[in-house]
Formats: sequence, C-alpha cells, structure tokens
Amino acid sequence: MGPDEIIEKSLNTQNCSRICEDFFSVVQTWLSKLKRPSILDLS
Repeated sequence: MGPDEIIEKSLNTQNCSRICEDFFSVVQTWLSKLKRPSILDLS
C-alpha cells in the first residue's frame, strides 16, 4: 500500500462517518417528532 492509497482510505472513512452522523441526526429528529404526539396522548 502506498501513501496515496492510505490517504484515499482515510478520506473514504471520514466521508462515511459524516454520512452516518447526518443519517443519525435525521433519525433522531424524526423519532423525537414521532414521540411528541404519543407523549401528548398519554397526558
């Protein structure tokens, strides 16, 4: 493996983690929106 390959792999993992973080934040907001009505129904 040359240095170029290592840099490419590190860039790919950085992009993947960013995408995963974005997806996780979207899921969190979506879940919080889903939870709000159910909390209102319980009270």
